[in-house]
This record gives sequence, structure tokens and C-alpha cells, in this order.
Amino acid sequence: MNPTRIKMKTDRQGRGVGTFASLILLLVVGIGLAAVQPAPAATTGAKVTTNVVSTGSFSGFTVGNLDTDDSNYATSSATSYGVISDFDFNIPAGAQIDNIAVAVTGKTDKNNNTANYDLSLSGNGGSGWTSTQSDSFSSKFDATDTFSDTPANWGWTWGQSGFSNANFQLRIRWSSGSGPLELDLITVTVTYSAPDLSWATGSADFEIWESSSSTWDAGTLRCSGTLSDDNGATIGLIRVLAYE
Repeated sequence: MNPTRIKMKTDRQGRGVGTFASLILLLVVGIGLAAVQPAPAATTGAKVTTNVVSTGSFSGFTVGNLDTDDSNYATSSATSYGVISDFDFNIPAGAQIDNIAVAVTGKTDKNNNTANYDLSLSGNGGSGWTSTQSDSFSSKFDATDTFSDTPANWGWTWGQSGFSNANFQLRIRWSSGSGPLELDLITVTVTYSAPDLSWATGSADFEIWESSSSTWDAGTLRCSGTLSDDNGATIGLIRVLAYE
């Protein structure tokens, strides 16, 4: 399945334990660790390149020509890829990648000419690439193609590290047609869900007993207290084993 493509015209807009224990400390604590819940979906916003890895067959393939919709174009009529990187996504560690959207704004030199192009992504510094996505421009006026879908449909298993400046790259090329490919702006937007790593203790009493027995309340009570927090979920028993 190819990513959804939306084309629109623009009008310049624990370890195991032994059996030699001589001391066992039993600890009953109403500590509750809240289950990790996915946070609401977040987005990086539309990010632009800050580095050109390779110009390929393009002329004018510069950051300044690709990071703003301003009628300054990178142009190609040959099939060598131009490669860009350093989008400064800043996706948090542990995030689940939900969607990757690439928007390409460009045109060809005149109406009724066609500039076919394709693009792909890398999450390992260009050592490997996603499946190729393709579209075309057939007007002398700017249009925007949006390639948007889940990571699986890009043919790549994405994690947070794949979007670091060292790893994420995008390549694009003119592939065929009667007119040149003229690129005005390329943006990448990543939608992700970050895990909520917060936890809470609930509100409960705890006791620490010193004993050579695993029976609760046997031995000597060494410590007790109350823990309070905003989560009512509790763990009824925690055993702490100490050895001589």
C-alpha cells in the first residue's frame, strides 16, 4: 500500500536468590506504580531540512531553496538523487511513531509538460531506504503533493532514534517526463505518541519487619510509616530479602 497522496494547487499561499538467608526483611507497602499510559498524540510540526547531503543531478539544491515556499527552486531533469537531512525533529525517547507525512511543493517549466519524481526515506543515515513513493507535477504553477501514512506502509520499522539528525535522510529525484522537476519546498511532519513515564505511590501504610521467618508479622518491627500520592492503585506486598 502506498501512502495516501493528496495533491492540491497552491496560489503562492529482578535476579534469582539462594537458600542461605539468615535475615529476611518483609515490607508491606501500599506503593502503586501507575500503569504506563500512552500520552495523547503529538506532532513535530512541519520540519524542513538544515543540511544537504548530496545535490545529485539538481542545480540550486540548497537549504535556502528547499526550506521556504518562495519561488526559488532546485531543478533537475536527470535521475541522480538529491539527499537532505538534519530536520531537528526532537522526538522523545520511547515514543511510538504513528504517522510520517512528507509534503513536496514544486512544479515543472510549463503547462502540459510533466515532471515525474520519486522519493524515499532513511532511518539509518542512508545505509538503507524505505519503499519509493512517486508522483508528478504537470503545471508551471506550484502544487503540493503529500505522502502521508503509518510507518509500516513506508516499508520501514521506525523508532525514535531513526529521526535523529545523524540517521534521518530524505532523497528525491526527477525520474522521467517532458519537463524538469522544480522543487520549492519539502517538509516532513512526524506524529507520535510518547509514553507517560510518571508514577505515583497511592496512599498506604508500610512496615518493615526483621525476622528469620517468611511469615508476616514474625520478628521485630523495625520501621513503619505512611506513603501518600495521587494514585489509588496499590501493590499489597513487597518482600525485601537481605543476606549475611
